[in-house]
Amino acid sequence: MAAELAGTPAVFTGMLRDQDLSAAFASGDLFAFPSETDTFGRVIIEAQASGLPVLISNQGGPRDAVLPEQTGRIVPELTPDSYAEALADLLSDPARLSQWKQHAREHARQFTPTASFDAFWDLHRLST
Repeated sequence: MAAELAGTPAVFTGMLRDQDLSAAFASGDLFAFPSETDTFGRVIIEAQASGLPVLISNQGGPRDAVLPEQTGRIVPELTPDSYAEALADLLSDPARLSQWKQHAREHARQFTPTASFDAFWDLHRLST
């Protein structure tokens, strides 16, 4: 993929932690996460908390952490062409991307540890 995108502004960072991760999120325009197997989507929440709209597949947990067409886009059929098309579309509209960045940051605020625990507990509580 790096060879395919040579000469573009795409950056392949490898694994990042702590300040390096924060700096990478802060410098981005969009977070592309094509996984179809992620179970929760913590990285999606982290990206949105950093003000990054997300581009994800319609499989797995990340879709539950996104407000479609407000904080990111869910690609219904994850093929290379459909993903590239969605990516190009989002990057072609800076005004929309700017609005989604603000919505992403606001949306991510609800995903606190307490709120996550309460939702989990309510989901699994036995009826009495």
